[in-house]
Amino acid sequence: IDRFGNLITNLRQAHLPAAPLRVQVASQVIDGLSKTYQDNVDVLALIGSGGTLEIAFPNANAAKTLGVIMGDAVRVSTAVSPR
Repeated sequence: IDRFGNLITNLRQAHLPAAPLRVQVASQVIDGLSKTYQDNVDVLALIGSGGTLEIAFPNANAAKTLGVIMGDAVRVSTAVSPR
């Protein structure tokens, strides 16, 4: 958890499954990766400047909003497309 409350993982982009990507942290599910923090007004997942997967709420503290502490699980999978 960085000083802004963003959740920083140790997962590099090369370790992530191919698109479409699904990220789950606490009860929050995020489909797809954003390119920047401004791509969404709600929770988002992106590859941060350190090259790892991050979960963030633009203009808010993701850790507090989601009730997450360091060490909580972040699950990454391939999103299932509706048929």
